[in-house]
Amino acid sequence: MNNLELKIKEIKMILEQISEALLQLNAENFDPVLTELNQNLSKITALKQDLKSQFDLPTLKSHEEPLNILTKQIYERFDNIINEMKREQTLIQVELKNIQNKKKLANYNR
Repeated sequence: MNNLELKIKEIKMILEQISEALLQLNAENFDPVLTELNQNLSKITALKQDLKSQFDLPTLKSHEEPLNILTKQIYERFDNIINEMKREQTLIQVELKNIQNKKKLANYNR
């Protein structure tokens, strides 16, 4: 296996780790998982820069399809997480508004 294939395989492995970490992400482990994701993204960026300096664009393009699929899956997972957090935030806002309204009614009834 040549250097290109090894680095592509390493990038793929890191992307798979990111994808798995996103599946495990929740409110309790948000900060450590996010730190791990940032570290993995930094590794990928360094590997990409290294590949760009060693290989021409057509060679790199021929290996990008499996990585693009993983990347799209990661984007979809991020979108799902963001949508879920927005939904939870909206529910909490509604609950808070209801509590405030009940408090106002209680004060009014006195």
